[in-house]
Amino acid sequence: MSRGYRKSSLFAQRLGITLLILCVLAGAVLALLMMNIEINEENLKVLKIPFTDHVIALESPAVAEEPVPEPNLSEEVFLPAEGTSYQERIERSVVLPYHMMFDAPAADDFLARLAGTNVNTVIIEAKPANGSLAFVSSSPLAGEANAEKNDALLALKGKIQQAGYAVVASVSCFRDNLIPRNHEMLGCKNRDGALWGDAMRYTWLDPYSEDAHVYLITLISDLYKLGFTEILLTNLSFPIASDADLIVYEQGKETAEEKEQRLDQFLLQLGGFANGLPDLSLSVRFDGAEGQKLQTFANFFYRIYLPLTYGEETAVDTAPIVEMSALLGEGTLPYRLVPLVSLAERPALEAYEMVKEIRPFGVGYLYDSADGVYDPILFQTQES
Repeated sequence: MSRGYRKSSLFAQRLGITLLILCVLAGAVLALLMMNIEINEENLKVLKIPFTDHVIALESPAVAEEPVPEPNLSEEVFLPAEGTSYQERIERSVVLPYHMMFDAPAADDFLARLAGTNVNTVIIEAKPANGSLAFVSSSPLAGEANAEKNDALLALKGKIQQAGYAVVASVSCFRDNLIPRNHEMLGCKNRDGALWGDAMRYTWLDPYSEDAHVYLITLISDLYKLGFTEILLTNLSFPIASDADLIVYEQGKETAEEKEQRLDQFLLQLGGFANGLPDLSLSVRFDGAEGQKLQTFANFFYRIYLPLTYGEETAVDTAPIVEMSALLGEGTLPYRLVPLVSLAERPALEAYEMVKEIRPFGVGYLYDSADGVYDPILFQTQES
């Protein structure tokens, strides 16, 4: 037992001495290394290997995190270049309804009746709210909505331009009485799962549907390829109706904030498309409907079409025009605002008086007639 103990004790002593020597050597090496740590020109620590020209980087350059840019809704995506005829035109326009497009004599008579008036712009219903298309679309969803050919639309466009008028194509966006009936998954629905309809029983595309967004952008692209560089978007909102609260959206998507964000997303998609087409000018009708924000529309679209309404004592409510003037910028109101008067809601004389009341603002007008009939009194010129 004693011999074994002595052997074990001797081994322990030797092991302790060895560990002590190793610790001393390690400390010496560490001290030597510490003496050779330097700061290089990039303000980073490096280790210079003794007796050599080599260095070892002890720190890596800090990589700055790229900030994720937030969508900038203040960019005027569609603003045309200064001095273009589009910007200089104070719009005085009328609507040529969809049904006239395929009736050449009626369209000719329409243009003849405009001769000698103050009208300088004709808006063609390229896609009315019933969902029909006056042109051939490349979208696979178009189906029965497609016109057989582009001939009627292009012929009418040529006649209007030859007569000296600017041409604008209008597109009803989410109000569409055809596509949802052929593709129910794209339509707004009631609680029972059936398609929802507005006061005229027209169906609406669901603004939350990405396929609906793609469809609309495709239509705009198709019209641009046909030579339309001014396009007016109407019904760019969530459904407008007193019973729109019957529509069922996904949970959490029924709030006003969510609806505004969804339309903002669509505008970003539109901006991405239109940015590559500098000669494309998109305008919009503002109804104050769900999802629409006046500030956002003023930033994204060059022209804003604003329906006129009566305020107190049967006078025109000019408050929205004043608000629009502040949003659109000083001196641009006449070119960027188009007050809209619906002849379906009031007789010609009443409409004419409304336009007279806003004449001090220097703006133009849009007379919207569903049948294409315009009383000559609308275009009289009188001093206000």
